[in-house]
Amino acid sequence: TLSAVRDLVRHELKTSQPDKFPIGHTGTDIRDLLQSMFQKPNQKDISYEKCSDCNYEATSQIQSQSLIFITCSSHKSTQSNFKHWQNQKKYCGLCTKKVCITRYFTISPSFICFSLEVKKIISKYIKIENQDKSTTRLSLKGIIYSGSNHFTSRFIVNNEIWYHDGISTGSKCIKEGHLDDFEGDLLFKCKKKEAVVVIYGV
Repeated sequence: TLSAVRDLVRHELKTSQPDKFPIGHTGTDIRDLLQSMFQKPNQKDISYEKCSDCNYEATSQIQSQSLIFITCSSHKSTQSNFKHWQNQKKYCGLCTKKVCITRYFTISPSFICFSLEVKKIISKYIKIENQDKSTTRLSLKGIIYSGSNHFTSRFIVNNEIWYHDGISTGSKCIKEGHLDDFEGDLLFKCKKKEAVVVIYGV
C-alpha cells in the first residue's frame, strides 16, 4: 500500500540522515527531502558551449540534475525557467562575446522536479531539448502545496486533477476537474496554500 511505502521511505531516510529526517513532531525541510529523493549523484550529463563569433567550442561532463530550484522571478513560468536553465549565456573567454551553454541529458529523464521559492505560472508541460535536436515533452504530474505548517497535493492522471490532504481526505483523493479548466493561479494556489513543488513526467 501507499502507507507501507511511505513508512519504508521514512525509515530509510531517518536511518541514513537522522539529523535531517527525525521521527516525531520535528519539522523537515522539504528541500532536504527533494534532494534525497530526486538527485542523481552517479549520473553525468553534457554541457556544450559554442561561440558564434570566434567559433570557440567546448564539451564537458556535468552533474545530472532532475531537481531544479527556482529562486528568482526573472522568468514567468516553469517552462521558461527550464528553457533558461538548459540554455544559458556567458561571455566567451577568447573574444568576450556572448557564448551559449546548453545542457544535454545523456539519458532522457523520466521526470523533472521543480522546487519553487517564488510565484510562478505552472506550465502544463515542459520541453527538453535533446542533443540530436529532437525534443522530449514531460507533462505535469503533481503539485505539492504548503501553508500553515501543512502540505497538501494534487495529482494529474489522464489530464484529470485529483486533490489529496492526509488530514481531511485520509487515504482518498477528491476529483477536482479537468486540467484544461485550470489556468493561472488555479494551479499555483489550492485552498489558501501555494505551490512549493512541481513534478513533470512521461
